[in-house]
Amino acid sequence: MPRTILKARARARAQAQTETGQSRVSRIQGGVDLPFLMLTIVLVAIGLVMLLSASYPSAYYDLRGNTGGDPLYYFKRQGVFALVGFGVMYVVSKLNYRGLKGLAMPILVVACVLMLAVHVPGLGHSSGGATRWLNFPTQWQPSEVGKIALIIFFAARLAKRDQRKPLSFRRNTAAGRFGNLLERIGFFELVPYLIVLILMIGILYLQPHMSAAIQMVVIAAAILFAGGISAGWFIGGGTVVVGALAVLIFGMGYSSGRITTWLNPWDDPLGDGMQTVQSLLAIGSGGLTGLGLGNGRQKFLYLPEAQNDFIFAIVCEELGLIGACLILAVFALLIIRGYWLALHARDKFGALIVVGITTLFAFQVFANVAVVTNLFPVTGISMPFFSYGGTALICLICNLAVGHTLDWFWLVLTGELVGASLTLLPILVKQYRGVITLGGFTLSLELLLLAACLFSGGDWFLLASAGVLLGLGAAFLPGALRELPRPLGEHKAVLYLGTETLLLCALLWVSCAYDGADWFPIPTLPAVLFGLTLPWAWVLICRYAPISRWWKGTACLGAACVFLPLVNPVIDRLVRLGGGTVERLHGFWFRPDFTRWAENWYFNENVLLLLWLALAAAAALCALRALLRRREA
Repeated sequence: MPRTILKARARARAQAQTETGQSRVSRIQGGVDLPFLMLTIVLVAIGLVMLLSASYPSAYYDLRGNTGGDPLYYFKRQGVFALVGFGVMYVVSKLNYRGLKGLAMPILVVACVLMLAVHVPGLGHSSGGATRWLNFPTQWQPSEVGKIALIIFFAARLAKRDQRKPLSFRRNTAAGRFGNLLERIGFFELVPYLIVLILMIGILYLQPHMSAAIQMVVIAAAILFAGGISAGWFIGGGTVVVGALAVLIFGMGYSSGRITTWLNPWDDPLGDGMQTVQSLLAIGSGGLTGLGLGNGRQKFLYLPEAQNDFIFAIVCEELGLIGACLILAVFALLIIRGYWLALHARDKFGALIVVGITTLFAFQVFANVAVVTNLFPVTGISMPFFSYGGTALICLICNLAVGHTLDWFWLVLTGELVGASLTLLPILVKQYRGVITLGGFTLSLELLLLAACLFSGGDWFLLASAGVLLGLGAAFLPGALRELPRPLGEHKAVLYLGTETLLLCALLWVSCAYDGADWFPIPTLPAVLFGLTLPWAWVLICRYAPISRWWKGTACLGAACVFLPLVNPVIDRLVRLGGGTVERLHGFWFRPDFTRWAENWYFNENVLLLLWLALAAAAALCALRALLRRREA
């Protein structure tokens, strides 16, 4: 066989393999990753079952009265958290994550401000010698926001690593040669990351919150490693970080006490070592196959926080070693799938974000299991999908659902939503950007009005809402309608005018109800509808009349000539019909007097007559032009 044919076949096979790989990657990138989604659903389902088993005794025997004796208290709320979480996951999956690259620094600044806000009197909450919670609208830890902000900042900066210009120093000086050496080994490249990391660890040191600090160090190391930073820095940096953490931990009273309890929890089995002791008893009593689902004993108020940080001990007690290992295997599959998705991400920024989030998830699983088995000292790291609790957003939604009163925080939150709708939505959304931005801005503005109305104790929300909708529609609706697909996009003018007509009628109705009057719908509604006949006629003529543009101009001007003499008399009679009084009725034709301009009535008649004559002359000129064009054709 000729060599040229063999080469051609080889090229064809290589091209086919390339296309197959690209199509496989495109499928991965373009849709939902089914294995990852199924693993998540499985873990959430198992977590809900185990939470029900671990939490019903503490919920039923709650002495503080938070649960009301409802054994399903934690289970029902965790189910709500799960549903909202899946909804948020779906919405986020439809957004363009690349828009976060330009917002990395603002997000980082906001996160640092929130973590410092825990020290503000009235906002922060202290417990067990630590101040790491915010009290609005419910207790939550802003350090969770800090972790996400750190991931986004590191990923955004490392994604632009190839664009960085190396620093250059003078070679004829010792300082210059030393600077060039530091540049070659990559020291100056690491300086911004070190500054941010040290800043956030310092803020956490003030709380103190060393478990979150350790998580941030692990996340930063994983992202830097995945970003291509030299491995030598991790050896030296790891030694320094471990030494610094040791100094910080043993320099804190609460941390050193935890270390002592961790080394020998049996010295104080009824005090500081109680959680660890009861956790080990639960794990040991489970054996190989466990006591059976729901048959655990330590959850009956023996093991503190059995539904939170130590829920894995209940898993081991009821499902045994085999069940616990199977659950950990599912966690391992999810983590591996996360790193696999990072390898197949569309760009470096997305890959690094996935690496950071997956590493955070993996470390939380590892640390929680290590704490429960006494490999680590007791920390506040929960088990993902299993421990009771939700994100700050879900907690806010639930706070509204259970009828908590609105405070000034809601004004701040809705105000931030208004700003975010105008800044973030245009960046994150690709398709139908104008429609989604207008909708998000309108919704957030309405929420702001609602929060302000409830906060002030007023009843003006409906009136303000109707007025805002009318104004926003008049200003922004034409631009938003341009992005509508067919066939709606072919009727933009009719949709715009119809929407504004309905909004105007709604505003009038709300205003009437707010004033407690009876002037709606008579005569207000007929007068408004009569006033809208002229613009409706213009729109219908210009859009749908099968005539030339000059004839359309003639028809529009002629409609104005018919409408103008009817304005005043029709409105006068509608006012009298509604029970109002009119000083002097207008006739159905003009009664001018050009010698009496000082009187309002004659001034109105004179101006209308001159305007009518101008419109009639313009209509005649348009008709003449149309006839001439027709004759020329």
